[in-house]
Amino acid sequence: MKIKIYSFVMLLFGVLLISGCGGGNASDPDPITDSEGDAFGFGEIQMDGRPAEGTRPVLVILENDSRFEPSSHDTSYFDDLFFGSGDKTLVGYFSEMSNDIFTWRRAGVIGPINYTMSADIIADLEFVDGDEDAQAAIRARGDRKNVTRILQAAIDSGFDFSPYDTNGDNVIWQRELVVARVVNDDSPGGSLRGGLTCPTQTRAGQPDLEVCVGVILLGEHVGIATIGHELAHSVGRGMDELYGSAGLSQNYTLMGATIFAGDDDRQVFHLDPHFKMRLGWMQPRVSTLIQPTSGNEGRFGSCTQIAPAQSYLGGTGSLNPMILYDVVRGTNEYLMLDYRNPDMGGYDADVPSKGLGIWYVKTNDDHSLQRITPGIGGCCDDATNFLLFSPDGTRGSGASRQLWNNSDGVFTLNWTMDDSPTNVYFGVSPQPLSNSIFEVEWATGGALVPRVEEGLSGVVAVHGGLVSISGVLGVEDFGIRTVGLTTDGTDFYPMDVQSWRCGEITARVPPGVPAGVYEMRVYADAARTTWDNFRQVTVNDLAPTVEIVSPGAGARFSEAVDIVLEGESLDPGVGSLEDDQVSWYLDGIFFANGHSSSIPAGRLSPGSHQVRFDGTDGVSVVSTSINIIIDAVVVGVNTPPSAQITSHSDPASVYADTSDAGGWYKMVTFTGTGDDAEDGILSGTSLQWTVRDSGGSVVASGAGNSLTAKLYSACNVVTYSVELTATDSEDESGSDMLDTFNVHLLC
Repeated sequence: MKIKIYSFVMLLFGVLLISGCGGGNASDPDPITDSEGDAFGFGEIQMDGRPAEGTRPVLVILENDSRFEPSSHDTSYFDDLFFGSGDKTLVGYFSEMSNDIFTWRRAGVIGPINYTMSADIIADLEFVDGDEDAQAAIRARGDRKNVTRILQAAIDSGFDFSPYDTNGDNVIWQRELVVARVVNDDSPGGSLRGGLTCPTQTRAGQPDLEVCVGVILLGEHVGIATIGHELAHSVGRGMDELYGSAGLSQNYTLMGATIFAGDDDRQVFHLDPHFKMRLGWMQPRVSTLIQPTSGNEGRFGSCTQIAPAQSYLGGTGSLNPMILYDVVRGTNEYLMLDYRNPDMGGYDADVPSKGLGIWYVKTNDDHSLQRITPGIGGCCDDATNFLLFSPDGTRGSGASRQLWNNSDGVFTLNWTMDDSPTNVYFGVSPQPLSNSIFEVEWATGGALVPRVEEGLSGVVAVHGGLVSISGVLGVEDFGIRTVGLTTDGTDFYPMDVQSWRCGEITARVPPGVPAGVYEMRVYADAARTTWDNFRQVTVNDLAPTVEIVSPGAGARFSEAVDIVLEGESLDPGVGSLEDDQVSWYLDGIFFANGHSSSIPAGRLSPGSHQVRFDGTDGVSVVSTSINIIIDAVVVGVNTPPSAQITSHSDPASVYADTSDAGGWYKMVTFTGTGDDAEDGILSGTSLQWTVRDSGGSVVASGAGNSLTAKLYSACNVVTYSVELTATDSEDESGSDMLDTFNVHLLC
């Protein structure tokens, strides 16, 4: 009755949310509460009142049946398989599945103990040869006798059960010790059986000790998943078989069929999220499903991230699997969502596909699983804890069918028991995401309508700048959603999305948007008719800047040299302009595109000429210019050379980033060229560098086309001057100067 009242309250609450404010975030998945834990049976699977936590001892007994060849595996093999430190062991398997809440510990590995099957059982089996049902019944009776005999054989071998009587009642119970018997019968199978009677260990000076535990019966070539399956049965009462008549979830849950490969198989896969929750190993998140009122389809839903099953999912983690349930249908019927990724390795490395698992669960009031009778194909009941597979959302063989992925688009499912529609629409993110995190969205009535968070502060952006919005935004595209800027919905400037996650989208302002105030919207449809809230974006059209790095203003060149042109540009929020957005002009006539070019001085007449460098971002055009001088070559008269500093413009600034005993400094490399009408290109000692501080003292010097100098700084700036002098063979010289070169220090 409490659950019904709770569901009714939630129903009213959800309807008010939808009709009043478009859905809000009421359906966001939250950590499971105590009352929800009670409603879904969280942690209720136990063994005689003992929760599945901590460690539980396991005794492994090896037997040699005289009817078969001696075992090919010794005690060390099974010791390693159960309790070793390798990459696939039973202790590691359960530790990972339980999020380090539960695992096994070694009680012992004993044997082999020799055994001969009793003549009466052999005779019975031969009598009903060919009748599989009759043979199975005889074997079951034999198994029960065997359990008692196996435990007695362990006592007779000297194994002391006393340390495992944890409650001191002189009885060893299943919750205190698990026993596994491995026999050399060449079988890969296993089963958990109880005994006919409890054998007794006689103890000197103490009461006799009864050993009343079941025994897991295993063949020597059993696979690790089959051992894990049988051990899971012994963890707690209620760990039902999930075979299904068509292997509904085979290879996706440890409680499905596991005997499917050759000897000593090492395929591994986790328990399903339902049983992890029932054991108390994983606290799912919970979200309610409330059907929307007309006109609000897709506005009640959410989007979340889920980590792979083999990740650590302890506590109330924000990446844990989740439960979706309809408040009208109640908590005995729900969907569980988890993410399976074999690429992540671990003990879920052999699931058949990667993607979103959607488990249909239908329980009785005591949280035991209901059954569909008959199962698929008219055979065998199906426990109602199975995957709904892509592409049709129905049951089927889990060995070959695929989990849900982005390629499935937006899809919806039915409630399996009565085949009525859930009216829930899902969408799955593309793969892979960083850290193998998976995203899934859902909404009732239709595909999720992205909701931009209310109250986001406005932001100022420039062309090419990045703007982020937060909210419930859904997974990245299905070819219908668009993000962009609009003034009132009549215009639209699509933005280049850089990152799309459930809770945040980051996109770039397109370069052609006029300056002004816009709404950044996320449209749910290609026609751009459906959206929910926006963020205000003011586009500030900051013009780009351009600068001539070389030649310097007033530089002189003889007619016999090439003039090197170097320019720099900056488009705020974007970076350098493209080469086809900048251009060079000589005396007002276009010469070339690009940041770098050159022109023979001989193409210009002697005298002064204007060099102009233009740039545009498609909206604004900016320009800068200098004058240079061309000197005529006069036969018999030596022409002074020219020098150019090509690596930095004047003024220039850098920041100190390294320190030594002398203080903070910046290593700066200067480059330059020298040309002479008679000698041609100058190099080596013909080029001399001089760096002076603000007092005129020389702090660095050198020869050649480059100089690397250690320039110290102090709070907040130190200014230097840099001079490059070119000298020709006639001892004529020319210089280029950086009058202001600042080295800053953040203090």
